[in-house]
Amino acid sequence: MRKTIQFFAVGAALFFLPTAIKTQWNNYLPCDGQIAWAELQFSGHSSELIGAGSFTVEGWLYLNQADSPVSILSVRGQDEALFYRLGKENGNSFYFEVSDSRGATRRVVADELIPAGQWIHIAGVFLQRNDDLDEMSIYLNGNRRAFSRDEIDLFAKESAEARQAIIRLAGEPGSEIFSGRLDETRISSCARYTRQAIPSLDASFSADSATIALWHFDEPFGNRIVTDVSINSFDLTLTKSTAVWPLALDDFSVRDFGSYTLLLSWQTKNERELYGIEVQRRNALENFECVGFLPAHGAAGEKFDYSFTDTPQTGGRYYYRLKMLNAAGNSRFSQEVGVDFVSPAN
Repeated sequence: MRKTIQFFAVGAALFFLPTAIKTQWNNYLPCDGQIAWAELQFSGHSSELIGAGSFTVEGWLYLNQADSPVSILSVRGQDEALFYRLGKENGNSFYFEVSDSRGATRRVVADELIPAGQWIHIAGVFLQRNDDLDEMSIYLNGNRRAFSRDEIDLFAKESAEARQAIIRLAGEPGSEIFSGRLDETRISSCARYTRQAIPSLDASFSADSATIALWHFDEPFGNRIVTDVSINSFDLTLTKSTAVWPLALDDFSVRDFGSYTLLLSWQTKNERELYGIEVQRRNALENFECVGFLPAHGAAGEKFDYSFTDTPQTGGRYYYRLKMLNAAGNSRFSQEVGVDFVSPAN
């Protein structure tokens, strides 16, 4: 029988963290619109990217824009099913999420106001406990900012189909191109942080017996290969961003519209190659699903305002995104926008 989820927020909900002054060790991965993400098609069993139980995903992040989203590191199956991911949403929300054996996504979120133009260390820790209540935590600059406890059977360890995996750093297909820098990114087969512990600011990470993968990004700028210095040699290949359609999307928001209804609104410009926009929704435990479709106006150079109303059946935290499709069948996604919803049943 599954245990009841408990959630613990650590400290104030929103505040400025103490500044972590990271020294310039060597190079870093510059994400300035030219790089979409770094990727490895991993042919081994995906459980090798988790370890026997507990694991840690961490990296150093530098934001050019304080509210920009980024998928710092993700591991997915060949069918793009999520195993685990560490990242930041549009706004101030940092997240760490894993999938359980039923395919549901377990997520912990820390809302922190991080100024642009400085380095921050972020770590997602999965701690397997003896009392069957596993623990997921987020650490920012060594401070545990949020955690949750639940009974979680990891999807990547239980699924027979999870024979291959895809590792990606600094972005994913369909996501917004990240503007900033990434450095010293590591996967470990242990819970490296179980209490307040400031990460080292004057030395790069070292590979030890618990290191599954470690990328220093010390290669000269312009190299397409990112070397993993662990014994596993999970080297990544940089994927260059390609020219995208001229479509511009602005002011995507979700708000309470009254009468137990949510109102989504956004604006587009240069729809010349746009076929239509699919509205997608998910809650904290499920994947995105389509809840509506709006055909495009298809005109170049003009601005158009869109709106869409939605009434979920149950209350809770919901996330929305837009999937924009062109006539050739290609697609791209907006950022995710979260909202709290109260249903009539509540």
